[in-house]
Amino acid sequence: MEKDRLTKIKAIEAVRKQVTMVGPNTTVKELNELMILKKQEEVVVINEDHEIIGIITKNDLAKNLARGVDKSTPIKYIMSTNVICMSPDKDLIELRDEMRKAGVGRAPVIDEKHNILGILTVKSICDGFSRRLEEVVNYLNDILNNLEECIFVIDEDGKIIYNNRAAEEEFELYKQGYDYTVEDLFTKDIAVKIMNNTGNIQNMKLTQNHKQFLLNTSSFHDRSKSFGMIVNMRNITDMKMIEEKLDKTNIQLKYLQEKVQQISMETFSLGNIVTLNKEMKHILEVAKRVAQTMATVLITGESGTGKEVLAKAIFEDSERKDKAFVTINCGAIPYNLLESELFGYEQGAFTGANKYGKAGIFELADGGTIFLDEIGELPLDMQVKLLRVLEEQVFYRVGGTRPIKVDVRIIAATNRDLEAMMKENKFREDLYYRINVIKLEIPALRNRKEDIPALIHRFLKYACEFHHKKVEQIDKDVLKILLDYHWPGNIRELKNIVERMVILSQNKQITWEDLPPYLLEQPKTHNRGTDMGKMVLQDREKAEILRLLKLYKGNKSKVAKKLNIPRSTLYYKLKIFQIEDV
Repeated sequence: MEKDRLTKIKAIEAVRKQVTMVGPNTTVKELNELMILKKQEEVVVINEDHEIIGIITKNDLAKNLARGVDKSTPIKYIMSTNVICMSPDKDLIELRDEMRKAGVGRAPVIDEKHNILGILTVKSICDGFSRRLEEVVNYLNDILNNLEECIFVIDEDGKIIYNNRAAEEEFELYKQGYDYTVEDLFTKDIAVKIMNNTGNIQNMKLTQNHKQFLLNTSSFHDRSKSFGMIVNMRNITDMKMIEEKLDKTNIQLKYLQEKVQQISMETFSLGNIVTLNKEMKHILEVAKRVAQTMATVLITGESGTGKEVLAKAIFEDSERKDKAFVTINCGAIPYNLLESELFGYEQGAFTGANKYGKAGIFELADGGTIFLDEIGELPLDMQVKLLRVLEEQVFYRVGGTRPIKVDVRIIAATNRDLEAMMKENKFREDLYYRINVIKLEIPALRNRKEDIPALIHRFLKYACEFHHKKVEQIDKDVLKILLDYHWPGNIRELKNIVERMVILSQNKQITWEDLPPYLLEQPKTHNRGTDMGKMVLQDREKAEILRLLKLYKGNKSKVAKKLNIPRSTLYYKLKIFQIEDV
């Protein structure tokens, strides 16, 4: 950006580029039709050498027509010759003053070769200033919001009239529509010092939210002579603490983002989990009682049964719902990074480590809940360290000697048989019994098929809203196929299939044609769904043949051609479906 970019605007930045040019012998009638057609406020009159010789505005034309000027009159007799042309690099403020002095409301902008680049009008000049003002405000706001210092602007009554992003985060100024004052942010003695000191406060040390700051103030008077104060607070706490706070903020932000993504589908509370199944109802009743405690919970079940949904529901019904909920997939983090991700590390702990060290997930989730998904994938040495945290609520960072105490609740989940793993020495008995305080085993979807219609309804509503589709119902034959399917992927598979059907559906009702092919071609071990699929296809085919026979009055050649099959195939189908002549 040029040095004077914020304060100066060139003429070319405010021009209206659509300019209509006509010759001097254009008649009033032709001009009137042209201006109406192109909806022009003015036209520029040029001679044979493309030199500007005049301007006619819509108002000029209207006045002449009102006076009764002959429509065959050439416009050179009614045009205004009071024209000033401007250079594209001319300062817009100077240009505006020249236009006022010359008494013109429009000024063509031309280059060195006298080519017309555009035209300046009162509106385009105002728009140019408005765009630059918005640009300057955004530019300065970006600068202020990228400062680490907390910036406040306070009026003479002590009200906060501006604060940057750092100040908003540091002081948690999130109440929309609330007028914060100096006394809301500082202790009474500091607030009095700020408001009573009409001069400048220089580098005054104070402790705020367990952090050390240097506070500076400067007073000002705006054009209305109103008094104000600018407050600058620089955090002088160890940089390590700042980075840890940023890490914690990122964890919380990730949680909020995940929560927002899910909120349109369902609210994660136990009362909103869909079920008619007796076993599942019992699980929810137990989960509701457990949610109000600090008990460690182990959730088991096949992949896709909704273990994470149940974990989040327990969290949402707990007293910790306003704190962080952090999900860790124990099988997804590389082994060599697992310990540092969970427990953090000190500065210089290993090659490539952050020079300030880093807080781990357990430290950042202090006061909240950690969901250890796929806990059966946790290596044995990490199981020992996890057990210590569960029993003592204390851990050490990698390379650290200082014990860190945390208050976290653990909810674990797995689709593996942990008891069998214990017998194979792949999972520690002491850890198993420590996490197995309350065990909730979610049944597979094939064992709770009474829940399928309600789940379909929920997923259908969500998919329609997300993909902006209007699918109102599912064909009863499709529902029968879905109810008969064995669902190896459980609820996750059901959700994906419903979403797929909504996306592919071309009507307000989902039909068998929207089903994934494999649902109609299932293995023999699950042939109930296969038989149902074949029956649906055969019924549809028979109905279509009957419709075409009726339409073509029994003409089998036309029916076969319409179905794109040989006549011999049609005769075979007529025999199979026992269709007599129509």
